[in-house]
Amino acid sequence: MLKSTETKTSVSTVVIGNLIYEESGKITGTRVINVEEPKVEFTYTAKGILRDEIDVTNTGTYWVVPKSSGMMYGEARGVFFIKEGGELATWTAQGVGRYSAEENRKMTAIGSVFFRTSSTGRLAFLNDIVAVFKHEEDQAGNVYGKKFELK
Repeated sequence: MLKSTETKTSVSTVVIGNLIYEESGKITGTRVINVEEPKVEFTYTAKGILRDEIDVTNTGTYWVVPKSSGMMYGEARGVFFIKEGGELATWTAQGVGRYSAEENRKMTAIGSVFFRTSSTGRLAFLNDIVAVFKHEEDQAGNVYGKKFELK
């Protein structure tokens, strides 16, 4: 409740926009970073499609730490690469996830991702884009992901 001397400011609405990227790939490496406060790192490579038209190779590394109630917190970074013209875009992400007992220990994570590029070509639109993601991986090391632009 506002006091009579306070004013209310308007906050614009945040909207989850269109799907801008979808991928599937494989975990290519795992490393234990810390055992006292468990922290594990994973690297993966995926093939994906950006805006339904641009074929991308995505290489990313993320680490996770367990939290209470089976939740995990993680941070990630990676590079999008397209062969035509050799363009690159980088990304960083933060998210939370959990393993599902019902789905054969599939891990699902959600969070935010930030893109950067100096490209003036096909990837230029990614510069300073903020998106939300859903990332899944199964026990065989297969990864699947989707990213939606925030507007």
